[in-house]
Amino acid sequence: MSALGFNLPLRIKVTEESVQVIDNAERVIFYVYVCAEPERRQNMKCLSPAQGLAAAQIAARALTDRIEAGE
Repeated sequence: MSALGFNLPLRIKVTEESVQVIDNAERVIFYVYVCAEPERRQNMKCLSPAQGLAAAQIAARALTDRIEAGE
């Protein structure tokens, strides 16, 4: 387990209304809430599914790099 409290590798799981980053022990590290409908997305101030996936990928890579660097 890392100093941040989760195990590598991290993986991404896409659901209807969120993109999740999950660790090796199946714990959800964080959610990015998304909405496919443009009007609803604007009202809720959510990301599109593609934007949410991109954000989750960037964050998961940054966390992985930090852990692998021993931080």
